[in-house]
Formats: sequence, C-alpha cells, structure tokens
Amino acid sequence: MAKEIRALFEELKCKLRAEFKGFKEALERDFRNELREIKSSVASLNTDCEEVKAENVKLKATNAMLEATCADLAQKVKEHESRLLHLEQYSRNANVELKGIPYNATENLIDTVIKIGEKVGVPLEEADFESVHRVPTSNLTKKNVVVQFARRQKRDCFLENARTARLKCSDVGFDSEEPFFVNEHLCPELKRLLGQATARNWLHETSTRSGYCTKRETGWK
Repeated sequence: MAKEIRALFEELKCKLRAEFKGFKEALERDFRNELREIKSSVASLNTDCEEVKAENVKLKATNAMLEATCADLAQKVKEHESRLLHLEQYSRNANVELKGIPYNATENLIDTVIKIGEKVGVPLEEADFESVHRVPTSNLTKKNVVVQFARRQKRDCFLENARTARLKCSDVGFDSEEPFFVNEHLCPELKRLLGQATARNWLHETSTRSGYCTKRETGWK
C-alpha cells in the first residue's frame, strides 16, 4: 500500500513539475513578447519625440522669420502712412479753413473772404481763389468754409495776418459779435491728433507744411 501511494505521489509530482515548467515557459514567452512590444512602443515614442523636436525647431525658425517679416511690414506700413499723411496735408497747403462764419442761403463766400482780407490787411480779388465752399462738420448747422488759394504765398500771408487778428462776424458784415477763426486746413488725421491734444489741455504749435503737428504742455517754454 505504501509503495502504491509513493508511486502515485511521484507521478503527481512529475505531472506538477511538467505543468509548472509549461506554465513557466508560457509566462516567460508572454513576458518576452510584452517586453518586445514595450521596447517597440518606446522606440516609436522616441522617434515621434525626435520628429516633434525637429518640427518644433522648424516652427520656431518659421515663427522668427514671420515675426521679422511682420515687423518689417509694420515699419513699411508706418512709413507709407506717414507719406500719405504728408501728401494729404501737402494737397491742402494752399488752403485755409474758416470756422464760425454764419450760414446764409444767399451768401457769397468769395465776397466774405475778400472782406476778411481787407480786415487783416491782405487785399484779395476773385482771381486769388481756386475755390471757396462749405464742408460738412460734426455740427450740421455750422459748416466750416474751405478756401483754396491760387497761390500759396497769398494764402500764407492771409493766414499769418488773420491768426493775429481778433476777428468777429460783424467785421465782415454779419449781425453778430461772435468770433470766427481762420486756421490751416488740416487733413482728418491731423485734426484727430489735434483734437486729442486739445482734450489733454495742451497748447499747440502746428506745422502742417511738413505734414506734422508739434505740441507743448501748458506753461512749458
């Protein structure tokens, strides 16, 4: 009986060893397969990472180039805007703008400007003008008058004398003691800049002959 039990035990032990060996081999095989897959995945990730790094380097280079291009274009736009501003103002260098002249349905603006010339000591005649007309403003009931002179020299003399005079509407035949003003005919951008400076309580010295405005704070010399 003991011999049979021992024989069964030995047989069982052999079977267990065989099964364990098979299990171990399968486990090692699966582990090696998994390890190969992991290594392959890691290699693929490394390749992807290197590609991303290379692409990032390219993108940085492209971005730097685009930034340089944008900066160059911005500078060119600024230069073109400055030239355009200069040209816009240059096209007005024979003009003056009258602010505060009352409107009259039967008005003769040329006669009005001639009267202003008499008042400021600059004789004028109709041949001195290319055009005299009103222009729209933000206040629809008070349109300014733009005077385009035939000669810039005449315009400069008229403007210089008118700026030093304290002109009133009654000086040119209107029934009003309200003042009116003779200014350079500024282009829209210079008017905007002048408006901003005025809102900040600056005194102004305009020099639109070269297309710009200079400004100084109140009280500065």
